[in-house]
Amino acid sequence: GDASRRLVHRMRSEVDAVLVGGGTVRRDDPLLTARAGGGNSPRRVVVTTRPGAIVRNRLFRAGPGEVIVACPAGIPRREAERLRALGARLLPLRTKGGRFRAAELLSALGAEGITSLLVEGGGKTAGWLAAEGRVDRYVLFMAPLLLGEGVRAISGWTCADPLSGVRLSFRAVRRVGKDILLVAEPREGG
Repeated sequence: GDASRRLVHRMRSEVDAVLVGGGTVRRDDPLLTARAGGGNSPRRVVVTTRPGAIVRNRLFRAGPGEVIVACPAGIPRREAERLRALGARLLPLRTKGGRFRAAELLSALGAEGITSLLVEGGGKTAGWLAAEGRVDRYVLFMAPLLLGEGVRAISGWTCADPLSGVRLSFRAVRRVGKDILLVAEPREGG
């Protein structure tokens, strides 16, 4: 709802950067800006193995905040030049088996002065970071609306059994407008 959206914009204004995966950029075409008065304009980070597929998105044409594209090292020069011409900064990362290592991404962002990061998705990006143990806090909103099957908030990994799952400690559960906000953190020691 509207109250949840306002809270998300305030959360964006309180971090150094907002991060999403390339699939989210291609599908949703988000701006990733903080439209809350008086706050910070976070840098906008896209993690993608297909940087050439996001060059038409409005992220590059609208909104304040630098756009950083974390992509495989050695992308074609033409793609790199096109992204730079759109104002993006490239953050080349090594891949192994076509995947990035979360620790390397976070280290590279830290070297850029990004010490607080809001990961908004998509599900594969959230699942990748969760699977590599790189999530400090989960902030989930639940609307009073059932849609059936759809896009998963966290996907791309599963635990073999409940004993191997990520144990969470609930920090807050509260109403935000008509929605419910749930804040949880991974428990120490699993």
